[in-house]
Amino acid sequence: MSSEAAQRFQRLLDRVAASIRFEIYAVGGAPVAWRSIRKGTLLATNVPDDFRTRYIENREYERDPLIVVLRAASRPVRTADIRAAAEAEPALMPNFVAIGEALGTAVVAVPLRFRGRLGGGVIFRRREPEFTDAEVEYLELVAPALHLAALDLPAAAPTNDLTARERECLAWTSVGKTAWEIGSILGISEHTAVAHLNAAVRKLGAASRAHAVAEALRRGLIE
Repeated sequence: MSSEAAQRFQRLLDRVAASIRFEIYAVGGAPVAWRSIRKGTLLATNVPDDFRTRYIENREYERDPLIVVLRAASRPVRTADIRAAAEAEPALMPNFVAIGEALGTAVVAVPLRFRGRLGGGVIFRRREPEFTDAEVEYLELVAPALHLAALDLPAAAPTNDLTARERECLAWTSVGKTAWEIGSILGISEHTAVAHLNAAVRKLGAASRAHAVAEALRRGLIE
């Protein structure tokens, strides 16, 4: 990341903060072919590291009603929309409550769609009060600019180095090998291959092995 890119993103974020109070932000990416953004990439966020790591390791995004609603949305998602999704699916309610307590219950999540497909999202949170209609309209206008500026930033997920074996396992996964096949090729057990792959997924802040492969390719960790 160039210092110029970081300064450009921060200036834009500061302008938003000067107009609307928020405590937490997250800018996420999904497939955008011309910029090579992989599905689920976290581009920029100030979510505390410990919360983010736990959220990814425990795959809490699979039970996060905000993510569930955002994936299908074409307009800004607000707290009431997220609460309604949690109430409709009781399994989502614990995460709705826990995430709200940790990061703030007032939410605006702006989906960004490119040619009809979800290309990313920008999320703002605060403790209280709820965002007003005028604030939501403003955030919907600035979200695309924040997302564009964030494309020049490195992923905000944990950046622990991969071991040589983890890189090997990811490289073989990238050409379609299963964990059993990787174990046979490398002379290790299938269980050990799975452990290396899971560690790589965790370290890269990925949502799946496929996502980890994509992220490792993006960072130049494998060829």
